[in-house]
Amino acid sequence: MTQHGSNLDTAGVPHVILDLVVDILICGMKPLALEVQGRDVENLERETFEAMSLVHRTWTGIARRGLWRRAVVNLRNRKTIPRRSLRFQLRELAIVSRGSGGARSRILTDILCHAPNLQVVYIDIELEEESGNNFLAFIRQLGAQSCLRRLWVMGETARFLRDICIVVSRLQNLRSLVLDSFDACDHPPCSLHGLDNPPKTLESLAILDHVGQACVDWFIRPREGFAIRNLIVMLDNAEHGRGSPFTAHAKGCLPLLKSLHVLSLLEDEDAVRLQEYTLKSLQLLKATSLQHFTLTVAGKTFFRNLHLPRTLTELHIRHILELQKARERYMELGDESIASIVANLHSSSSSSHLKKLVISYSGKGGLEAGELAMLSAAFSMTLAVCRDMGIILSFKRRAPDYLGDVAEDAAFVD
Repeated sequence: MTQHGSNLDTAGVPHVILDLVVDILICGMKPLALEVQGRDVENLERETFEAMSLVHRTWTGIARRGLWRRAVVNLRNRKTIPRRSLRFQLRELAIVSRGSGGARSRILTDILCHAPNLQVVYIDIELEEESGNNFLAFIRQLGAQSCLRRLWVMGETARFLRDICIVVSRLQNLRSLVLDSFDACDHPPCSLHGLDNPPKTLESLAILDHVGQACVDWFIRPREGFAIRNLIVMLDNAEHGRGSPFTAHAKGCLPLLKSLHVLSLLEDEDAVRLQEYTLKSLQLLKATSLQHFTLTVAGKTFFRNLHLPRTLTELHIRHILELQKARERYMELGDESIASIVANLHSSSSSSHLKKLVISYSGKGGLEAGELAMLSAAFSMTLAVCRDMGIILSFKRRAPDYLGDVAEDAAFVD
């Protein structure tokens, strides 16, 4: 009788069923980064939570666990700032500011003070000069978020890079970090000398754009009990050669890497230099656990001397260029280079594990039949090698924003 009454109190649906529905909807939510970047247009889960809260007054509290799990705060719109009474329920927080509104960044610290259960924080912010102290207070407050597992810091943040790294060293449950300072070229490189080590839990790291080389070296240098297993890094400013700190530190972390994504926006001879020397100096054959390797290039692909480990299961060559521009300039060289890499994997007596090769170009939508036929002809050598080795070769069109790749990478999202 008591159970029956309880069901009536929740419109005939037991609490345990409602909780289960909310759990399933939460599991089905797209990663926060995809929502912020406008890639989760439908956002059906949130609409369902809102509909649940209208069914019965007792459903409102249950639906709030989904409704207020995530907040996307736009500093130019006060209506997006969650009420203080609801912040305790927050698990994911995104902060976006473009143009005016940075002066309100002092509000951010107050949000963190009343949201102790945050697991994901995404920051993409432009700061006015007078807002620097408020943002610095917010960054330092991040260090108190003991539950934080995923952190994205992007925008005009280069002058706070040392402070960000200090905070990262205190986040003992942090599993992934994305750094992308749009204004790095406007500020001198910071020194990270004397800082505590990154947390041992940190396994996935993405350092994009022109974040200082000292920052890269600090994160990837080997330490006892610490190892980066998923690395996304831009190498345009990397010093290469046997004596460079980057090369030495990168070699130290190679044996435990599971996935590696190298980005370069260089073109012409600078691109050749990076691919022929910097990548070669890394000696990727020592990455004996590597399963996924992505190379993002802006221009030509010319890396016939690149040798990859036979543990590799997926290789992705990603072009920033649109297909129409690329076909006229670089496809012939690209076909020779990619075919040589795949052939090198097959040439040794030990068998290769490579199962999938993806060649992609920038743009929206899928490839049309005519474009697929053109690509198959342009990459005839690669196609033949893949056919002989039983490798699936696919051509794709990808959004030009490489942050989308990170947002869809399981190593950086829950």
